[in-house]
Amino acid sequence: MGYKFKVMPSEFDEKSIRTKDPEQLTILLANAKADLLSKQIKQPTILVTTDQVVCQNGKIIEKPKNELEAIKFFRCYSNSSAKNITAVVVTNTKSGKRFQSVDVTKIWFNTITEKKIQELIKDKKYLLLAGGFTVDDPVFKSCIKKIEGTVESILGLPKDVTADLINQAVQSK
Repeated sequence: MGYKFKVMPSEFDEKSIRTKDPEQLTILLANAKADLLSKQIKQPTILVTTDQVVCQNGKIIEKPKNELEAIKFFRCYSNSSAKNITAVVVTNTKSGKRFQSVDVTKIWFNTITEKKIQELIKDKKYLLLAGGFTVDDPVFKSCIKKIEGTVESILGLPKDVTADLINQAVQSK
């Protein structure tokens, strides 16, 4: 994107905020991360925080708690679809102004066999990912039939949305 980012984990307890609306949940969590991180930043900067969930059949799917839950998620995805919901909040720490947006990408899945599921759970990174998957995983890539939206959003930072919000934050006074 042409920016040099410094990554700052928020160490925020994401389970401390709950709502049944997935878009609202991601916005609330990204704003809570911004609140926490803003206190740690001593010089004027543009702070970008995000949060992401997967939603399937109206149910919010976050990071799997364990291998059994990941297996359950993968089985549910088979021959189905899900929405990846990513919130981006950009804060101008000098002006205190915030700009936010939610990006939704729909994913359709192929059949995910038990053999494929066993292959997927060998790599424990699924425990760190909303919905238990990432589209840049070569094993999971074969499980995807079609994507409507941007791959960048599924990876956690929709470029166009983020660039627009950064521009708004930079111009805010």
